[in-house]
Amino acid sequence: MRNCIPTEFNRKPRTLLELDFWKATEFRTFLLYTGPVVLKESLSTAKYVHFLHLSVGILILLSENTSWYEYASSILKRFVEQMPILYTEDFLVYNVHCLNHIADDAIKFGSLNKLSAFPFENFMQVLKNLLRAKNKELSQVIRRVYERQQLFNCSQSSIKKDLRVSNSSRDSGWILKTGEIILVTSISDEIVSYRKFLERKNYFVVPCESSKLGIFEISNPSPLVYTKNKCFLTKKLVILPTLNSTSSFVCFPLL
Repeated sequence: MRNCIPTEFNRKPRTLLELDFWKATEFRTFLLYTGPVVLKESLSTAKYVHFLHLSVGILILLSENTSWYEYASSILKRFVEQMPILYTEDFLVYNVHCLNHIADDAIKFGSLNKLSAFPFENFMQVLKNLLRAKNKELSQVIRRVYERQQLFNCSQSSIKKDLRVSNSSRDSGWILKTGEIILVTSISDEIVSYRKFLERKNYFVVPCESSKLGIFEISNPSPLVYTKNKCFLTKKLVILPTLNSTSSFVCFPLL
């Protein structure tokens, strides 16, 4: 699936043989995108549905759809309740218990993206690069930041990057304003040429219909090529191949 992951992801999937070396962002990708596909043929039905409770619950809490947060809370609690039944009580660790309360934080503060520690963790590398000695670390950081401000009059800012549109397999999946799911075939100036998928259906129906989350199993791309202005592109997709068919795919809206 490495060739299907959009360029906005800073890490591409790795084999489970390298699980001990996975970073947090790789677990996030597995939980929200690749896991629901690769585990479908690997787990029993009960364990697969159990995993979907976690995946769907977190996906909802990462969205801005606050009206679904209470539902996410209920399925995450169900996930925790089923853990010792499907596995063992050894898995009831603190991080699993916290899933009972994570929805409360989203209800109080908004999407989990607003509570994410990723920006702080990523900035740690910048702070480490400011250190020159092994003692008085805080003083060193303060001096380096002050020096930069005086010399360059600069401050940290985040630049929102536009999502990449191309005809490569990883960046060609989009949803149009019309709701059509498409593959970009070429782009010239502001005009996009594309093929659209003619068939789509729910990829799963438990714990809810996947279509309610914008997740579909899609197939039968049209032989015809259409054109529209680039402004018709509304949401980028992660399009992954299914494991039991060479002609169908699963699409996930890029969060």
